[in-house]
Amino acid sequence: MIVNILGWIILLLPIVYIGYLIFVELKMRKLHRQDCDHSTGKQKELNNALFQAVEIGDVEKVKRAIVDGADVNVRGFGGKTPLIRIAHRAMDEKHCHDQANMAMVRTLVEKGADVNLKDSFDHSAIEYCDWYIPPGTAPQIIEFLIKNGAKGFPLNSRYIDGG
Repeated sequence: MIVNILGWIILLLPIVYIGYLIFVELKMRKLHRQDCDHSTGKQKELNNALFQAVEIGDVEKVKRAIVDGADVNVRGFGGKTPLIRIAHRAMDEKHCHDQANMAMVRTLVEKGADVNLKDSFDHSAIEYCDWYIPPGTAPQIIEFLIKNGAKGFPLNSRYIDGG
């Protein structure tokens, strides 16, 4: 009897696991379809150029992409905007002290980026900046976003006014 039950468990476990993987893959594809940039042609190229410039921290390329017509509120994978991607970049140990983060945030906000947009996981740029209490440029970005209308107060508010 026990051998028979173990046999069924051994047989069904991989099937259930494969089903779970398929479910997760379909869910991620749905997220991607809902939140990604659906523009085509030249606009898609400009939006991609903006995201690539943000990823490498090239302020001049960010400015150029915006001047050329990139959408400052475009959504990438997971619904992340360029502003949210910069917040992610500011958390990364490799880039957290890069002053390009602040320059890119300033450029995007001056060109109309919405500081309160949230991604598919319901997090805004200010929340990502505050998430892991990084040193570097995150406190400057948090302060700038609040001064420019970011809603919700960061959890680690000690960064603002020496709090």
